[in-house]
Amino acid sequence: MSSAGGFLLAYFLGEEESDGEQLRWHHVPEAVLSRGARHGSLLAMTAEERTRLAGNVWM
Repeated sequence: MSSAGGFLLAYFLGEEESDGEQLRWHHVPEAVLSRGARHGSLLAMTAEERTRLAGNVWM
């Protein structure tokens, strides 16, 4: 499925709970890749999404 020249993107974002151990995962189906962006590219994210992800470390 496509929308406005992009592809629908679904990703999961983990957040630490108050106890610092348990992770909560959120499915975000409404995220849309911008034209020419690759899957998983930061270009595909809105400024708000980039801000939310800025504090997460991916290993």
